[in-house]
Amino acid sequence: MAETLWLWRSLAAVAVACLTHPAAAQDAKRLKSARAEPVPAGGWAIGYWQGNIMAPETSAGGSGLGKSPRALVVERDGSGTVICRWLGHSEPTTLTQRCRVRKDGITFVPWSGSEFELFRSGPDALQGTVRWKGAWAGERTGMGTQVLMNRLTATPDFGWAVGLWRGKLEGFGFGNILGRTLRITANGARPACYWDTGESATVTTQGCLISAAQISLVTIDSSSVDLQRHGDGLRGTFRTDSASYGAVFQRSRDRP
Repeated sequence: MAETLWLWRSLAAVAVACLTHPAAAQDAKRLKSARAEPVPAGGWAIGYWQGNIMAPETSAGGSGLGKSPRALVVERDGSGTVICRWLGHSEPTTLTQRCRVRKDGITFVPWSGSEFELFRSGPDALQGTVRWKGAWAGERTGMGTQVLMNRLTATPDFGWAVGLWRGKLEGFGFGNILGRTLRITANGARPACYWDTGESATVTTQGCLISAAQISLVTIDSSSVDLQRHGDGLRGTFRTDSASYGAVFQRSRDRP
């Protein structure tokens, strides 16, 4: 009996010694630190979000809400900071002035100065409002303020636009070069658009938005392009800081 009691006391002493040993204490500290390490801020929002600004129908006999397509890209820059790019129509740059990702949503201000506040309404859904400011405040008073966005987790339905498009700008004679080429590829769940003069398109754009019948993009030099499906081709506008020109494109049979 005395020997058994001595054995239990010896084992207890060894256990206490192990738990109080400096190496054990360091391991416990490391484990606690690893568990307490925070998830990188804004990680849940990284991705390509596409949706609409909902607007009241204003056409004759129209009723309900119309849709104005938009896209939001949330990514990290070279330093790891979360940045936002807002892709819409007639916007000369995609990088937002401010972008803040919260636990419950995203707040950002694009180049126009309007304020977007979106809240998480599901694992891959955002819902919120926009307050029009700056140049858009007067023009878009009746456009509506409700914004609905969904994260694209699979290849979206922009397959109709993938390929090589060749066209021209009507009345734009800078450098006597009228021809333009647009190349669109699928990069996972988001489109990749390339725009250049001449017969090739190797220069990436700041971003592009493709809906069921429209392509909108911002070129590397901050010109905006809005094209609508027109038969087998595309028609729309090319805008610089000072002027607007017509744009006409046809699909090319050349390999993109």
